[in-house]
Amino acid sequence: MAITDGLTGILNRRGFDEVFSKELDRTFRGHLELSVAICDVDFFKQYNDHHGHLEGDDCLKKIVLCLESNFCRSVDVVTR
Repeated sequence: MAITDGLTGILNRRGFDEVFSKELDRTFRGHLELSVAICDVDFFKQYNDHHGHLEGDDCLKKIVLCLESNFCRSVDVVTR
């Protein structure tokens, strides 16, 4: 089963579940802190409907680039 998103190349939900499970275990074992940020793209369906799916795909790729450039520590993970 694939763990990466074919469009963006980042981890998909399955990949997130695997990484999150490991990080949660590591956090509990080491009494560490863990942060999770969840992002939603408001009105993305309307954007796709208005601009088309190719533009929507490009928009998702740009969002990923923006997130990856701001969450740049080796332990930071961007997933979809």
